[in-house]
Amino acid sequence: MKYPPAICSLLLFLFLFSTSEINGQSDSALTKKMSKEFCDEFAKSSGTIKKENMEMELGLLILPLLTKYSDEIKKVWHLDASNKDDLEKIGYKIGQNAALDCPSFRNFLKNNMDVFVNEGEKKVQNEGLVSGTLLKIEGQTFSYLLVRNKAGKTEKIYWMDFFEGADKLSSGEKQYLNKMVQVAYKEQDVWDPVNKEYKKIKIATRFEE
Repeated sequence: MKYPPAICSLLLFLFLFSTSEINGQSDSALTKKMSKEFCDEFAKSSGTIKKENMEMELGLLILPLLTKYSDEIKKVWHLDASNKDDLEKIGYKIGQNAALDCPSFRNFLKNNMDVFVNEGEKKVQNEGLVSGTLLKIEGQTFSYLLVRNKAGKTEKIYWMDFFEGADKLSSGEKQYLNKMVQVAYKEQDVWDPVNKEYKKIKIATRFEE
């Protein structure tokens, strides 16, 4: 079972922020078992994890567990690790326990909090957000979303890479047409060969209903 590199970042994010959202439900035996194995593996490698590679290295520690316990995950939690939405829930369950019951991992998060905060701030600063009505999705080589914002202006946001929520649009875009949506984007300079100049375009980074 293979996962895209972005999953490593997702798992790390869930680990980091699950510490502040502990619910009152008792953890299942599977949760504790997977969290303990993650903690054991983390203890072996924590001294070699570098800041520049920590997201990937932490993600790689949990991926073998998803493969090893894939059948139990489906049976006990009714979740599928190959499904992105289910993967978030799995990561939350494991991260919740690991952040509480694994002292070495908890200390690692605290000691590297500045890295995560800085990265989070950079992402927020570099992203824009359009809220409005999804009018249509057009284009052939490069598709784009047309969204009319609350001020009545129609925004063109290009669909050039995979982004969070893209699977919703690709599997049934018609159900979102003429409905209120939110589209996060980043701006990028592209070459305009007709006018022989660079111009900024908006590229989708996240789609939400």
